[in-house]
Amino acid sequence: MAKKAAPTKGRAASRPAMAAPPAGQAATRKTSGRILWFTILVALLLPWILPSIIVIVVGMVPTLIALVVDRSPNKYAAANIAPLNFAGVLPYLVKLWAKSQNLENALNIIVDVFALIVMFGAAGFGWMIYLTVPAFVASIFMVISQQRVTQLRETQRKIVEEWGDSVTRAEAPEEKA
Repeated sequence: MAKKAAPTKGRAASRPAMAAPPAGQAATRKTSGRILWFTILVALLLPWILPSIIVIVVGMVPTLIALVVDRSPNKYAAANIAPLNFAGVLPYLVKLWAKSQNLENALNIIVDVFALIVMFGAAGFGWMIYLTVPAFVASIFMVISQQRVTQLRETQRKIVEEWGDSVTRAEAPEEKA
């Protein structure tokens, strides 16, 4: 026989046991809480960081486009473009922070054609890497696999010379009676 659990005393005994929420629901709550805190933080800091946000949003447009255009579930295009795009934006953010961070300086940066060329050009290098590197790596693997096939054929030829032609024929195994 199974033993009965001893009754607990106090308020815990009067409360019904609550089932744990499903794993997906708990993760959704955690994510929602983080988004809420991030939104509150940004809202509180907005008066001081608005010029930086303006420069970042305008400078990171190619990354936003890559997020929309890329249909793969892992968003590899955006993952390649975003770091280089941010590297193009960062010098102008530092320039904004070195001067007084105000809307006038932020607007001067985003209307500067040279600044936009640097920001978008860095993103262009990201696109170039995204489009060329997979083909380059595929061609390297193709050469390596062709060399491996050549090595295996040479090994096969040596085995046939040593063991004879009978190793090349597929023979059915003998049945045991």
